[in-house]
Amino acid sequence: MQKAYLYPILPDSKVSAPNPYVEHFMTNMGKEFDFLNKNAPAYTGILDLFKYITKIDYLFLNWIEDLPDKKAGWLQSFLFILCLPVIKARKIRIIWTMHNKQSHYTSNLFLKNYLFKLVLKKSDHIITHSKEGINYFLQLQPKNPVKIRYLPHPLEKKYLNIQQEKTIDVLIWGSLIPYKGIDRFLHYLHENKLENNFTVLMAGKVNPEEYSGTIQTYCNRHIRLDNRYIPEEELKKLISDSRFVLFTYEKDSVLSSGALMDTLSYGGTVIGPSTGAFKDLEEEELIMTYKNYDEIIQMINDNKFGENIKLGKLKAFVEKNNWMEFSDNISKWIFSSQ
Repeated sequence: MQKAYLYPILPDSKVSAPNPYVEHFMTNMGKEFDFLNKNAPAYTGILDLFKYITKIDYLFLNWIEDLPDKKAGWLQSFLFILCLPVIKARKIRIIWTMHNKQSHYTSNLFLKNYLFKLVLKKSDHIITHSKEGINYFLQLQPKNPVKIRYLPHPLEKKYLNIQQEKTIDVLIWGSLIPYKGIDRFLHYLHENKLENNFTVLMAGKVNPEEYSGTIQTYCNRHIRLDNRYIPEEELKKLISDSRFVLFTYEKDSVLSSGALMDTLSYGGTVIGPSTGAFKDLEEEELIMTYKNYDEIIQMINDNKFGENIKLGKLKAFVEKNNWMEFSDNISKWIFSSQ
């Protein structure tokens, strides 16, 4: 079995809300790779990698572009950049999942962009969950298209619960973070005197906490905020009770979304921006996308809108794009190209 290191594996004390992507990735890829740090959460960030540098054959990276924002992020980034020639000299193969086109956060942007482009160049294999990710890669690295592969963000097979009686018009769920543009959508509703036209529930933990004040200024008896982590069983019911699940992400950085895939696996009717994985799934006739807020309102006001989403096609997509199939495809690709 091949020895590998996976970044990031964080201690529970540093995680504000669970992100199952790394856990699912490690569990399913574990058939071919022995992740030496799987039971050893890193308290020192990417510097933890140095303990394993002489023991591994593969390095798997996620969200490396956000490294400068971590504790001692400049130091971590600088030492990681210095370590890359050592990694390459030891013939450790780098597999990077490019989740976004750039960091969602504008702090330390120069260093983030440098790190992003450097890892883009140095990686042996790049995984993207959006066709747009390939196009973006080819803009930056047009001479080496073989080292990137598109596979849809894998899903867990979950309980598809479709309920006819809907009590919520629009559900926005997940981590409620400024880059997702929720406050801009709410501002649009108020500016156009639409704040009482339908019900909107925002369910999820707000981060940073002061952002909740911004959101609260737009709340009324139709627009509500439930500022907490939503357990899975409760989330299933919320999605079942909602006519639409809305994603208001900004287009500049997003390529894929775990919350989008979870919503599909629960049978939710999705409206999202016409970009990245959202655009891919619209082409599959699994979701609807918008180019501006006016189009969102048109979709919500159309009582029959969303009926073209076929439950059978959605179930087939969930069945096909599971973690086991994803890990098998990635493993075969990595080993066949050596």
